[in-house]
Amino acid sequence: SVLPYESMKDLFPLLPKQEGVRFCAANGTELRNYGQMNVAFKAQGRDGINCMSFHATDSKKPLASVRAIVEKGSSVHFTPEDSYILGLNGERVNLQVENGVYVMDVSYLKGFTRQA
Repeated sequence: SVLPYESMKDLFPLLPKQEGVRFCAANGTELRNYGQMNVAFKAQGRDGINCMSFHATDSKKPLASVRAIVEKGSSVHFTPEDSYILGLNGERVNLQVENGVYVMDVSYLKGFTRQA
């Protein structure tokens, strides 16, 4: 999971980076690895707080790893008619398709400092 450092640097503290971890954009351009951020957010349609670790890079937008979501116990469902993330307690977060990319609406909780 990656997020754009410049647009998120005032929301969450920057933590040390994992040495040797490198990132490339889809066009092959190498992205700088600034470190990690533990991000807290509320997903539209869900009451609870979500926490996830992201690598801070020069990406254009946050990109969440499906693998990371699944490893935390949720499941991710993609179909042409209905795509969503299903949380451990059965809560559902709907995903929309925008410009060929699955997205979810979130509100960030500034200053989150716990481990994600």
